[in-house]
Amino acid sequence: MRQLYVIGDPVAHSLSPLIQRTMIRQTGAAYRYDVRTVRPDELAVFVAWARDGGCAGCNVTMPLKEAIVPLLDEVDGAAAACGAVSAAKATPKKETSGPEDATLGAGTGTDIGLSIESLTYVDNAADDSDSIDMTLDAQDSKWLWGWMPQKGATLYPRLLGHDWERPGDERAIDCGLFVVDDVNYSDTPTTLQLGGVSKPSDSNFSETDRKVTWKNTSIKRIGQTIAARYGLGFTYDAEDYDIECDEQDGADSSYYNTLCQNYGLVLKVYARRLWVYDREAYKAKRAVRTFDRTDIIRGSLSCTTTLSVTYTGGTFDYTDADKDCDISCKVRGGTHIKSVNRRATSVQDAAVQLCAELNRANHGTIKLRFTVPGDWTVSAGNTINITGYGGGPSGGEGGINGKYFVDKVTHKALIRAVCIFQIPVF
Repeated sequence: MRQLYVIGDPVAHSLSPLIQRTMIRQTGAAYRYDVRTVRPDELAVFVAWARDGGCAGCNVTMPLKEAIVPLLDEVDGAAAACGAVSAAKATPKKETSGPEDATLGAGTGTDIGLSIESLTYVDNAADDSDSIDMTLDAQDSKWLWGWMPQKGATLYPRLLGHDWERPGDERAIDCGLFVVDDVNYSDTPTTLQLGGVSKPSDSNFSETDRKVTWKNTSIKRIGQTIAARYGLGFTYDAEDYDIECDEQDGADSSYYNTLCQNYGLVLKVYARRLWVYDREAYKAKRAVRTFDRTDIIRGSLSCTTTLSVTYTGGTFDYTDADKDCDISCKVRGGTHIKSVNRRATSVQDAAVQLCAELNRANHGTIKLRFTVPGDWTVSAGNTINITGYGGGPSGGEGGINGKYFVDKVTHKALIRAVCIFQIPVF
């Protein structure tokens, strides 16, 4: 089943899904039609993704009608005359030929959704890459004829829910883009296990060491430079910080991740995009969902507190040999002090880094883990409320009630999921 979208921003109001889904049902065409929010700065990445097999085409609404024109290979006469496009078709270029289900080449995709027996998608807010693991029934002819995915191939998983809470209630989670890093085949029974991680297909991002001196720039501009190097989109949702001088000695991924951490920022790779955000600012956002005790599967909740390692304050000390000066500062006080000694260009810069280090060290001193029936509203990076357990971190002494930041969401699907499997260029 091939995927179609209506894209724009905003786009939730569009009547296209109602019209197109009715036509699809009447004709029996093998398509799905959904709404997808695409901002102008995300359009080039979306088009590249569609061209690589991500979808079959899309309707285009504002503000993308004109912006998409230069990104297309061909534009018909009417659209060219008005300089705007209402619909676009993804026509991947096939570079090799062969059996329909075993074609290798750029832009050729194989839908493996009907073969999936189980799927686990892990959505991480920070530190670890998102991951996808699935088990497939490999008794289908395409598997037995020798068709086999290779490490480095790309996966475009999408979880679909039909008639979720009521008839006609359609839900979907676009998991992003994953690079296959683990393939295991078994013939007893005939199954295939695939594992993938959300990272750019260009391995240079995480494996190639670079020696770079960054001068008179900022964290945001460094991220933009690195993202452009790999053709990645870039979203920066945080205060920017000036970088007077900093030395990179390592891969772009590890260097930029550490740099962000030093200033209290989180780097996440998602669907060919580098996303940088301020975790403390996200913690202050409104909760997207409230889970009562009755919503949580009985026996699944656990709460761990590690208050003994909570830092009450910190000190920062650095000697700048080039400037022949000492840079130091203190934040808060108390009995449990964290000491930081690393490069800083000023007292203000040191204070920012010290506060960031304290926040990072104290993050997760109270950890909550629980299971609920499939929920589509919560993603890593959101905040949620917990009720029904009595006081808690933000509701009094003892108990569990309160507001929590979501570090990780694990979605597990059985029997049926839809996943587009993309073969890399050979």
